[in-house]
Amino acid sequence: MKKFRNDWEYLRDFFEHAPVGFHAFGPDRIIIDMNQTELEMLGYSRKEVIGKKCWTDFIDPLEASLFERHWKVINATGQVRNLQYTLVCRDGR
Repeated sequence: MKKFRNDWEYLRDFFEHAPVGFHAFGPDRIIIDMNQTELEMLGYSRKEVIGKKCWTDFIDPLEASLFERHWKVINATGQVRNLQYTLVCRDGR
């Protein structure tokens, strides 16, 4: 079993090695971190995304208004639960 020095190291390892996509974005919606799994699913490199792309850049344009409604709830309550969006890959799929 892998040993971790602290909770942050444990969470970072989980984030980076998860078999599902994870990302984090700030209040301006700019991506501040995205794990390799999600980068590969979307067809982007870390250099193309981190600090340059907004989360809304990846959401199907037909669902943009849904995200805007969720964004208001997130800001009002500080909580996120079970939000699902269709994401658009770099190649348009």
